[in-house]
Amino acid sequence: RRRLVHRWTVEGYSSERRGKPANAMAETYFTELKNRSMILPSQQSIYSRKSIDSCKVHDLIRDIAISKSMEENLVFRLEEGCALSTHGTIRHLAISSNWQGDQSEFESIVDLSRIRSLSVFGRCKPFYISDKMMFLRVLDLEGTTGLKYHHLDNIWKLLHLKYLSLRGCRGIDLLPDSLGNLRQLQVLDVKGTYVRALPKTIIQLRKLQYIHAGPESDVVREEKDSLMWRCFGGACACATCCVPFLWCIDGPFHKALTRRDACTYACCVKFPDRLTGKLKDLHTLREVNVGRGSAVLQDIKMLTGLRK
Repeated sequence: RRRLVHRWTVEGYSSERRGKPANAMAETYFTELKNRSMILPSQQSIYSRKSIDSCKVHDLIRDIAISKSMEENLVFRLEEGCALSTHGTIRHLAISSNWQGDQSEFESIVDLSRIRSLSVFGRCKPFYISDKMMFLRVLDLEGTTGLKYHHLDNIWKLLHLKYLSLRGCRGIDLLPDSLGNLRQLQVLDVKGTYVRALPKTIIQLRKLQYIHAGPESDVVREEKDSLMWRCFGGACACATCCVPFLWCIDGPFHKALTRRDACTYACCVKFPDRLTGKLKDLHTLREVNVGRGSAVLQDIKMLTGLRK
């Protein structure tokens, strides 16, 4: 439900009506579909008997949805055995877990410059995130495998991005400073990753409405091969902070990893100081560490749109 509602909102399928914000309208649409049995509950909410956390559709409804999307050329599913050429402009691309193509094949199938949303299932290959997707609004990589920190190097070029989900991508343990270039971003979901600090440049994201962070309940904390753990093992903070001395790190660092990035895990705050008061559109600030003084609490009271 969370995933659907957020995506409907940022992709323009719901809009403000009679003083009711777009996200609230999306929630209303979800409820209407459920009440009409167009979608069926598959997991009840642990917080309320009246709501559900996840849903499914009947096989017949699914077939109709796929048929209509193909008829209107709305969504293209990149999967094993699919046609190597498409007709018309593809706005929404979904990559199946069984597609085994390479980069040249990927770029020949669809015009990446026209893509508005990209959804990946299964393993995420580095070339899926292309700077040719200049009008991309939604990058949904939730639950994918194989994604690493340096694969996000070019993400700052996706200037129209409104929705970024890395939820459950356990190969991600740092967010680049260039995230601050995504001025249209409304949803940032890094829950279930090894990200333990938000970059200070997040202050530039004035349209940000949702920040979801923190570990999933089933995250295996003993996973020691991530970049975060290597930083922990090899970072010694100097007296001035943010200039750590790195040693005994197994393997080369990627060029995108700076000393300051590594130090974020060694000695810096997990939530940037004097930040929240700048994010006036923020609705949800979930599971972040606001330790180190009470200044951030003074900021939070200025977030008049905050609901959670």
